[in-house]
Amino acid sequence: MQILKLFSLIGLVSLIGCNAVNSTIEESTTNVFQEILNEEVLDSMPGVLVHVEYPAKHISWSGAVGVNDVQSQDRLQPNAQFRIASVTKTYVASSILRLWEDGVIALDDPIENHLSSEYLKKFKKPFDTKHLPEKMKTLSALEKDEKLMFFD
Repeated sequence: MQILKLFSLIGLVSLIGCNAVNSTIEESTTNVFQEILNEEVLDSMPGVLVHVEYPAKHISWSGAVGVNDVQSQDRLQPNAQFRIASVTKTYVASSILRLWEDGVIALDDPIENHLSSEYLKKFKKPFDTKHLPEKMKTLSALEKDEKLMFFD
């Protein structure tokens, strides 16, 4: 239930904005964010990392609690990196919808209009832009050392 409290607080801050100096949230607000995270996850549990970035309201905050590795008990740091796996579909879908809202793309555009030829050869048959999120598994199957340009 505390995690809901955290997201509610983040939402409230984003609605009312902040009057902090140097384009950051006031320290008391970040302390509240961190306290809520600390209440939610025990120090010995797998960690939780939260990042809030809202440039229009001058908000940039990262917090972490728990461990990065259960066996070594290394503490999770706010700047830690994660493999995001299937979560990429959400980011791709959101990006596509923002581009659609801005009139940059149409959802029925052939994907060939937006991806480089190197990426296109990874797919068996053509598809529309709106189907890109479900095709991300194909793109993620690329070998780590393969360096392809995403856009032409």
